[in-house]
Amino acid sequence: MKIFKNANSKFLRNADGKLLKIRPEDTFEPNPDLFQFVVEVDEGQSITLPTPNSFVYYNQVGGYVNSGNLIYDYVVDWGDNTATVNITSYNSPDAIHVYQNAGKYLISIASTTQKFPAFDCSLSAYSDIRLLITNVISWGNVGLKRVSFASCTALTTLPEQRSKLTTLLTANSFCSGCTSLTTIPYGTFFATETEEIVISDFTNAFYNNAKLRTIHSTIFKDAFYARNFQGTFGTCGKITAIPEVLFSSCPNVTSFASTFQNCYLIESIPAGLFEFNTYQGCNFSSTFYSCTSVTFVPAGLFDNVKSISFSSTFYNCTNLETIPSYLFKYQQYCTSFSQTFSLCRKLQIIPVGVFDVSVDGVNSCTSMAYTFQYCGTDASVTDFNIPSGLFDDLYKVTSFYRTFYQCSKFSGIPSGLFNNCVSVTDFRTTFYNNAHTSIPIGLFDNCTEVTNFSGTFSNNSELTSDGIPDFLFENNIKVINFGESSSGGVFQNCSNVDFTYIPATIFRANSNVSSFYAAFYGCTHLESIPTDLLRYNTVATTVYNMFYNTSITSLSANVFQYNRSITDVSGCFSNCSLLTTIDEGLFDTYQQQTNAIVSFASVFSGCSLLASIPANLFQYCVNAKIFNNAFYNCIALTSIPATLFSTTTIIENLAYCFYNLQMVTTIPTGIFAGLTQVSNLSYCFFSWNALTSMPVTLFDDIGLNRTVNFSYCLYISTTATYNNYTGAVTELWNKPYSPLGTHCFGNRTAVSNYANIPADWK
Repeated sequence: MKIFKNANSKFLRNADGKLLKIRPEDTFEPNPDLFQFVVEVDEGQSITLPTPNSFVYYNQVGGYVNSGNLIYDYVVDWGDNTATVNITSYNSPDAIHVYQNAGKYLISIASTTQKFPAFDCSLSAYSDIRLLITNVISWGNVGLKRVSFASCTALTTLPEQRSKLTTLLTANSFCSGCTSLTTIPYGTFFATETEEIVISDFTNAFYNNAKLRTIHSTIFKDAFYARNFQGTFGTCGKITAIPEVLFSSCPNVTSFASTFQNCYLIESIPAGLFEFNTYQGCNFSSTFYSCTSVTFVPAGLFDNVKSISFSSTFYNCTNLETIPSYLFKYQQYCTSFSQTFSLCRKLQIIPVGVFDVSVDGVNSCTSMAYTFQYCGTDASVTDFNIPSGLFDDLYKVTSFYRTFYQCSKFSGIPSGLFNNCVSVTDFRTTFYNNAHTSIPIGLFDNCTEVTNFSGTFSNNSELTSDGIPDFLFENNIKVINFGESSSGGVFQNCSNVDFTYIPATIFRANSNVSSFYAAFYGCTHLESIPTDLLRYNTVATTVYNMFYNTSITSLSANVFQYNRSITDVSGCFSNCSLLTTIDEGLFDTYQQQTNAIVSFASVFSGCSLLASIPANLFQYCVNAKIFNNAFYNCIALTSIPATLFSTTTIIENLAYCFYNLQMVTTIPTGIFAGLTQVSNLSYCFFSWNALTSMPVTLFDDIGLNRTVNFSYCLYISTTATYNNYTGAVTELWNKPYSPLGTHCFGNRTAVSNYANIPADWK
């Protein structure tokens, strides 16, 4: 056989004389003094060496340092028989090269003065080269201080050269996103006999190396100064095991955050993995996040560490079944256990002492938000249980937000669970969708700093009225919210058939409450509202959706009499499908003073059995502006009172207000008298199929000084039997300020002036 050479590779002929190409990586000989790598390019491809002006690195004492302007002095051989060039600046035009022919080329960089300090593919300005580099042949002796092959997705191999990277100051993103890299050569970060490895930052060094299968146990044996392993092996989905001594030479580590995140094939965690990582304040956030094959946490795993955070450490470890007692014993420096075991769906028992963190009564933890969210929800779990005294050491915790959120098999709250949690301010959705039939007496007695109980017991289908202590919130005098839009109401959707009443005294001590947003929303078997339930909540401003979709049958005159500050009753009684009677004094305040209510949006929407509306229901509501959907689908109504809005003269929105009242035959004279500020009447009388009369002066005061939306206002279906109004309709299209009237009189072909109605109004 005859061998032919060209600039790109070697060739040989087979028996038929056909040229066969040998893989270039088999023919390129490494030179230990040169930095060498292979690129595969197309014809006419341009390549730019990724040489930045400066870089930031994390030094040995844990601070970020800027390298300052880098000095370059190197010679590059492009591997295609073109002349070598000497380059002395980071942005030299000579660092750009165009290849005339397609192929694989070995680029070699020499620097006798060791002034080739940085090669950084992580910078967006050099993104084109990422797809071209296939192999690194040699690290060389060129003074490399920063190397990153980030997102070099074609890179398959690194050189088998030990002790060649002793000049590196950082390994941040060293081979991050190198999805074709299968191995990290043994000795890559080894020191020499005379030189140390000074790298302190391994952040994302091998992040998302999708084909990487093994980690050498001694890869960091000389990395004494290592401080940051954040994301180092994150999303390395083929790794199956972690060497127990992996970090044993790194006593100064400050962060293991996300180190093994998304390593979903790792089945076990070595008990001694962090035995020598004793730096005070180390971060363990998301360390094993989504390690979905891990089934247990070994005892003693954190015995010697002094972590500042265990936030999301085992988040989404969906096969985790057991954790040891005293797992975090003496972690007095930890500030957060937020989401630590969130989404550990097979976890069914929390053992004693897990959060016994105090040393001499001192601890730092302030957050238990989401800690056990969705725990115990796997089909294999029958009950999710926690021990009494679980939080006894956590007297500094301020948030239990979503701590047991969606733990649908958590069936019993231990008595005294929060006895020592004297700093808590936030219990939002703590027990959302749990299975408790009762709440322990005195559960929150010592939690005197609480300001928010929004959604605390919401979506509990097992809780009964008898299971709610009469004085549950008696000592929580700082509470502001029993409901809010983002978390829902305190007992929202507690739908047990035995949740029929509310303890009359439950809110009596909560004089600072501002919001009862959706407090009993969806309590479908709740039958009545206790007299003076809100008597002491005089600064409350919203009862939005408070009794939405309950079984209340009547409303008395005393519900809001002491609540002069309420501005929003939107949806308060919406979908109360059994409500038949409203007392005329429902919205009256003590001594008949005017109230502050601004919005009545959807207040009685969907009350399909409501028989009548009191004529003076809103007589003291002089601040009301919003009535959209107020009586939407109240299909049992046969009339509406003419004086309903006689005192609410600043109304702006009546959209859908009387939507689908199919039995009302007459719109009363004067119902809109004086309502000069209304801007929206869309769908207001939509589907009034029985309408036979309405006053010609109905809209006289509407639209005098503003644009009004009349779209679909009097629209009916096409059925002829519903087309009963034969009088003339007001020529609303001639109102000033360009009113909107799409289908306002849709299908009302029987009106006497139908021919005059503009096409888009009918």
